[in-house]
Amino acid sequence: MSRKTSSTHNFSSSLDIDALLSKPSWSVRLLLPTADSQNNDVPAITSDHLHHLLRLSALPFPQSADEEAKMANTLESQLHFVKEIRQVNTKDIQPLRSIRDETVKAEKEIEIVLSSLQNTITEEDKVSALPGRERKKRVVTNATQEAEYWNVIGSADRKSGKYFIVDSAKD
Repeated sequence: MSRKTSSTHNFSSSLDIDALLSKPSWSVRLLLPTADSQNNDVPAITSDHLHHLLRLSALPFPQSADEEAKMANTLESQLHFVKEIRQVNTKDIQPLRSIRDETVKAEKEIEIVLSSLQNTITEEDKVSALPGRERKKRVVTNATQEAEYWNVIGSADRKSGKYFIVDSAKD
């Protein structure tokens, strides 16, 4: 994959990117129906069909015949759009799993090598002879020991601040 990325990178450096991106190669308008294609490509949405879909989707019903016609036309346009999108040949196209930087430099940055894991490996204790039964050694520092034995109530200021401490009679 990195070989393909690097060859694409070399190829793209010889192109004039500004000229390539200066005008669009397609438009969403091309995928929307025209006056003559709308009737031929997508079946007409009947009033019953529209009401059934609105009921299934828990959407409010149209208040007037004009609003109903507008909803039906919008739905027909959306169906036409989906039909046009489905005609795009995606045979050799891999699905997009994430949007990320796939340059050679970015691939090197996220690459995990054994040398970067040496510190982590040396900080593990063997629990048993079985693989995967390692655990991280507990590193105890002075700050850790002090935090574990910190007397919260003893160090609180009893006279000022937003909070107050109530001393109980029990010891």
